Amino acid sequence: ADRRELIILDDAGELKNETSDGWQIISISRRFRSLPEKFNALAGLAQGDILIVWKKPQADSTPASRSGGHW
Repeated sequence: ADRRELIILDDAGELKNETSDGWQIISISRRFRSLPEKFNALAGLAQGDILIVWKKPQADSTPASRSGGHW
């Protein structure tokens, strides 16, 4: 049996709550104060013994995106 799960915790309230086989999106409108606080919340939601966490890259923080793609 596949015991993997994917949990997406959207603390910007941009996504719709959804659940399917092996994954779920949890959307809340309250921002966490820090990434460690958000990661702790994710750890509390996870069912497994091994937890791998990564954050979405912030493309809008790059110099190219701030300049509208022009250097």
